[in-house]
Amino acid sequence: MLKIFLLPFCIFLSINCFGQSYWRIQNERGEELLLTINTNSTNLTFEAHSRENALKDMVGTLMYMVAKTAGKIKYP
Repeated sequence: MLKIFLLPFCIFLSINCFGQSYWRIQNERGEELLLTINTNSTNLTFEAHSRENALKDMVGTLMYMVAKTAGKIKYP
């Protein structure tokens, strides 16, 4: 009898589950970074971004400029 009620509940939960849109990342020094993730279901891609100048606050101005000039990422 319990299985009869449990099956529709499990189906309902699996249909209405969505991906996580915020990720909290912590490095070894204890600094935290909050990423916001936007998914595009038509292209099957995603875009992640943090607050403005979050990387500059974490690694410093010099390393930020090195990452920006040496990398191919538009907004490191």
